[in-house]
Amino acid sequence: MIPNRESDATRSNEALKSVAPQDGEGNLAWWQRQGGPAGVLLLGGTSVVDFRLRVAQSGLRNDLTPSYWSSCGLLGTDGRLLTVPLQPADISDVPRTNAVRTLSLAELDDPVRWPNIAILHFTTDDDSVIREAGRLADRRTVIDLPELLLAWLAYAWAAADADNPLLHSKGIPSAA
Repeated sequence: MIPNRESDATRSNEALKSVAPQDGEGNLAWWQRQGGPAGVLLLGGTSVVDFRLRVAQSGLRNDLTPSYWSSCGLLGTDGRLLTVPLQPADISDVPRTNAVRTLSLAELDDPVRWPNIAILHFTTDDDSVIREAGRLADRRTVIDLPELLLAWLAYAWAAADADNPLLHSKGIPSAA
């Protein structure tokens, strides 16, 4: 069984709104149409690695279906995303940066590659949250993100006998 915590909420959050993309609209234009808000960005990708991450989460869902989400990060109003992607640009940077990267939302603009997108907004001081989270890039002793990255890559690639990291309380790196 995957260790987890569940909300005791008995009804849906009325503040959540579903905003469908317009025909031909990319993720960047969709975000701009919402006013370019900061917050927690959730993404669901279509690559094999994304699919494996979504399936890994199915044991946490009552219906046992794959999650809609395979990645997340902290998005600023400038369109920059602080995250720990499973697709490192230069693997030599991983130890130095604790696997933390800053991406541009423009890099995730393709709605075919990233069809599921959501933004959750929790605070009026997003800059402070992003700044403090960014400190993890220099604080490997707080959380060893490369360890999570390796466990998830081994699982995603079906390497050796790697099983679902969630079974061992190893969260998805971008959600850490």
